[in-house]
Amino acid sequence: MKSIFPFIPADLEPRTLVCGKCRHEFALPLTKRYGHKLSHVQPLDFHPVNNNVYWHLHSLGIPCPKCRENTQFLLPETPFKVVLPLYGDEACRQKEARCVYVLAFVGSDPRLEHAVRQEWDAMKTNIAPAQPPASWRLHMKELWKTSGGRRHPVFDSLTREQRVAATKKIADCYHSLNDRVFSFIAVYRAPKLSRATKQQALLSALAYMLERLCPRGTAPKITLESDQFAAGRPGMSYGTAHALEEFQRSLLYAILCRGLPVEDIAVARATESFWFELADYVAYVVARACLRRWQGTAPDLDPNTLGKAFWIGNQPGGNLFCDRCEGVPWEKFGGWPTTP
Repeated sequence: MKSIFPFIPADLEPRTLVCGKCRHEFALPLTKRYGHKLSHVQPLDFHPVNNNVYWHLHSLGIPCPKCRENTQFLLPETPFKVVLPLYGDEACRQKEARCVYVLAFVGSDPRLEHAVRQEWDAMKTNIAPAQPPASWRLHMKELWKTSGGRRHPVFDSLTREQRVAATKKIADCYHSLNDRVFSFIAVYRAPKLSRATKQQALLSALAYMLERLCPRGTAPKITLESDQFAAGRPGMSYGTAHALEEFQRSLLYAILCRGLPVEDIAVARATESFWFELADYVAYVVARACLRRWQGTAPDLDPNTLGKAFWIGNQPGGNLFCDRCEGVPWEKFGGWPTTP
C-alpha cells in the first residue's frame, strides 16, 4: 500500500485519533481506501459564474481497529479562491543501468496567462520572424535532433550556431517569466523506465501540488500532454488511471484537497496549449542536466535558468525529497556524482 502513496506530508504521518467508545488511540489511516472517490461532486447544471456550487465531504467515519466503532474525523477545509491550470510533459534519459524520469508541470494565474503568452510568442517570433508563432510548435528534442524524424518548419533550416542562439533565447524568456509561472518538477530515478516509476512520479507530484496549493485556496487543474492521440488512443493508460483513482479514494487525498474542487487529471494534444511548450522545455533541460551529471560533464543547458521551482524526487533507499528552490537540488536528492 505504501508504494501507491509514495508522498505523505511529514506533518500528517504522526496524526492519531481517539475512539469515542473504547478510548483506544490509533494512527490516522491515511492510505485507507474507500469504495468511492472522495473528490468533490459537481452538479450537472454547474456554471462557473451563474451556478458555481459544488459539494464536498466535511467528515468521514473511521473505524477503530480495536472495537470497530466509527470515529468521526473532520476533514480540513479552506475557502476556495481560484483554479490554477497546470500543464505537464515528461522527459527520460537512460545511461547503462540508470534511468531518470522527469515530469514537469507549469502554469500561471489565469489573469497573467495573456501576458505570459505574449512574451512567449514574441520570443518565438524572434527565432522565426517569417513564421507566425501559433503555426509551429517549440519542441526541444526537435530543435536538437541531428538527423531523421519528421521535418520541422523552423528548426530544419537552422545552423548549429542558430540552434544555440535559439536555445539561449528560450532560456532567457523562461527565466524572465519565472516570477509569474508556477513550476512543479518530479525527478525519479530507477534502473530502467517502467510504468510503476511513471505512476509514482505522477502521484507524488499530484500530492505535493495539493499539499502546497490547497491551503492557499488554490485548486490545481492538471492537463497532461499525451502522445497517445497520435496512436489513436486518447487518454492515459488504464494502469495510470487506476492508480490515480486509488489515490482519489484514499483519506490522504481528501485531507490534501481541503474541500476544494480539484478536477480529475485531463490529457490533451501538445498543440492544444502553448503551456506544453514551456513544460517540454523544463523537462528537457532537467533530464539533460541529469544525463550530463552521470557522464561527468558540465551541463550545456544550465538548469539554474529555470529559476525557482517546487521539486520532488526519490532518494537512494526509497525516501523522498521535496522543497522549493532555485536550480536542481543535487545535494538534497542524494547519490548524484559531482560535476568536474
